Amino acid sequence: VNYVPQHPVKHPRKPGVVRPVNDCSAEKHGVSLNKVVLPGPDLTTRMVHVLQRFRLYPYIVSGDIKGMYNFVMVPEEQRDCLRFLWYEDGKLDGPIVVYRMRTHCFGGSWCPCAAIYVLLKLAELFGAEHLEQTIVALLKEFYVDDWLHANVTIPKTIDVMVDLQSVLKRVSFNLTKFIAYHKDILASVEPSKLAKSLTNVNL
Repeated sequence: VNYVPQHPVKHPRKPGVVRPVNDCSAEKHGVSLNKVVLPGPDLTTRMVHVLQRFRLYPYIVSGDIKGMYNFVMVPEEQRDCLRFLWYEDGKLDGPIVVYRMRTHCFGGSWCPCAAIYVLLKLAELFGAEHLEQTIVALLKEFYVDDWLHANVTIPKTIDVMVDLQSVLKRVSFNLTKFIAYHKDILASVEPSKLAKSLTNVNL
């Protein structure tokens, strides 16, 4: 049986955060999960297009969907492909047991396609209920989980930011780590949703 190796990874800029990363490129007898899985079409918005739109208007804001892949479910019949060995109940001195991922994971070549598809589907299903600029944001302003937005006025920037959070909540996506360069935009954001680097900044 092939298992997907899973490693706890720490980032020096994110103290206290441990992220499980699945090594879907690990090979056994020359075969890895990433080699045999269908990655799906490349749905990623071109980075240059995102950045060009970001430079069009004076009022800008950015955000990040927290743990995006981990909120996109894997169909139950496909979860055996994502078995991994880990310590029972997360206790590092406990026995090693077999788990299955129920959501998509960091490290799979197919995961960006699956996650971005959710954004496109949100635009398709709920476009009529939200601002036109919000739908444009879903379709053209995300680079996977990172959002960059520019607008002509502060109120319009805030409206899109609030409306976008609303539509993302439909699938439990949490848009957070907001950065903006105007105090009125920042004032409209819950302090817990600001990027840590801006928590104590006085503009």
